[in-house]
Amino acid sequence: MQLIFARLLISHFTIGVIVNYINQAILENLRFGGKTSEALKNTFNCSYSVLDQALRARRDASEIEISWSADNNHVRIYKLKHK
Repeated sequence: MQLIFARLLISHFTIGVIVNYINQAILENLRFGGKTSEALKNTFNCSYSVLDQALRARRDASEIEISWSADNNHVRIYKLKHK
């Protein structure tokens, strides 16, 4: 039982470190223009669930905003918020 708890704790800690890294890297990547979640996912080579956690944290902190593409695909574009 302790081994399972230790593995879960390490796994949770590792995910937290990854999300923190991606949080900072998202801001750096968006300095050069808007990106789709697919482009960000490919940049960081992470799962959509990890990327979604990081994007949600940046959005909740009012650091990024979401717009929609102007083409027929209607995909979300993430951009830095103008201050």
